[in-house]
Amino acid sequence: MITSSFIDLVTEEISRRREELFRYFNSALEGETLEHLIEMKFKEHWMPLPSASEEELQVIAVDSSYVGRIYAHGRSLHIIRSVAVSSSGDIERDLRVEYNASTRPRTITNLVRMLAEGLEYEVAERLLRRLQQGNVLVLLDGSLYSKLVHVPSEFKVDRNKDAYLTCMDSFLRLCKRASDLGALIVGVAKDSMSEHLRLYLYLEVAHDLLSSMMTKLRVRGENPAMLKTLEAVLKVWSLLPIPQRVAFLRKLVKAQGLGAYVMNELSLLAELITDLGRRESDYHLLMRFAKSEGCSKPLIIGCLRKRCREKFECLNEKGVVKFVEDTWPLTIRELERSPSRLKEFKTWAGRVIMRTKELPAIITFYVLLRKGDIPLRVDIMVPSQDLPKFYSFHNIIEAKVNSGIIERILMMLVKGYADTSVYNIWLFSAHHIVKMSRDEFEALENALRNMGIMLIPRRRMLLV
Repeated sequence: MITSSFIDLVTEEISRRREELFRYFNSALEGETLEHLIEMKFKEHWMPLPSASEEELQVIAVDSSYVGRIYAHGRSLHIIRSVAVSSSGDIERDLRVEYNASTRPRTITNLVRMLAEGLEYEVAERLLRRLQQGNVLVLLDGSLYSKLVHVPSEFKVDRNKDAYLTCMDSFLRLCKRASDLGALIVGVAKDSMSEHLRLYLYLEVAHDLLSSMMTKLRVRGENPAMLKTLEAVLKVWSLLPIPQRVAFLRKLVKAQGLGAYVMNELSLLAELITDLGRRESDYHLLMRFAKSEGCSKPLIIGCLRKRCREKFECLNEKGVVKFVEDTWPLTIRELERSPSRLKEFKTWAGRVIMRTKELPAIITFYVLLRKGDIPLRVDIMVPSQDLPKFYSFHNIIEAKVNSGIIERILMMLVKGYADTSVYNIWLFSAHHIVKMSRDEFEALENALRNMGIMLIPRRRMLLV
């Protein structure tokens, strides 16, 4: 709260920095020319929402929640709940009591989050199997991309060290069930700090500037070496990994001996590279340029997270057996006393990793359901032989996907939208059912204490 003694200073500071704040929050790009180019490219990729349809939608919404504490003796207790709710009223529920310990509280938090994610996949798969309906949209809360870029690793905890494997195994079974029934898995993120659309549009503008340079060089008949380089690069521009494209642009703007007639393109490319280094989410871009309700053209996105990408590159180098041994050494050490269980774990872990490696890239787009509202990010898992593999594809390209799929998902989002807080009625319903209150958890704690279980409170007892 601002006290009266600071009002004059606040007023003075805001008045002095008004233009600076306006530029930073309303328009992160400096230079009207580049801003205009980005806006024009954005408009090319923005589409209106489809007309209303009376088609009956089959939806399964999935969500989870967890509440827990870490106690004075270092051990933790969490209750994890998950639910899948169909649009026809069918419900599938599950619950786990997770007790564990780690030297790092953050490790426990990350573990519980992954266990909750895996439990979501389990209830979704069970409800799909029970309903046996095709043409269903399985809605997950959050982007699919963020769920797939978990780095394969072992949790340094007492129990469930292999939580990554169990989570991905559940996801793979959900994908298999959805594929068999013709269902689609859709991730809907209400808040996203992703920058993939912005990155894609910037690189498309860079392609146009390079094409303009190539045309000028060809007309003038100058610098044949540079002309040849540009021709070769532009032929494979969209196929090059993003780091290679950015590296080429950096090298180009530093090149010597280019004529004054391409200085405008070089200046814009230099400005573009500078802007790429700034932190600006796709939401900021959308809220600046989207003048009406609509959606962005779908894109194919692969694994861009460096640590995850490098981990799967290690899998290719080491082979699956060595990869499993190096990634889950504590689990393997615990199983060494039982050769049969150890062999079973290695076989299962290897199978999960190799099947995970074959997952297809994601189809992703943004949708703005009401002007002035916050856009939603939508990710789709489309089983297709034509899509590249997610973990070996480090790029963003335009997707050529069945328009009927996109329209069906858009109609579901339009019908399910109420306002900013209730952005999807089915996901909101699942969230309302599964949400666990602090009072419920404390009642469970008291019941366990009455059973003689030692739950020693910390002086500063905080829910985590």
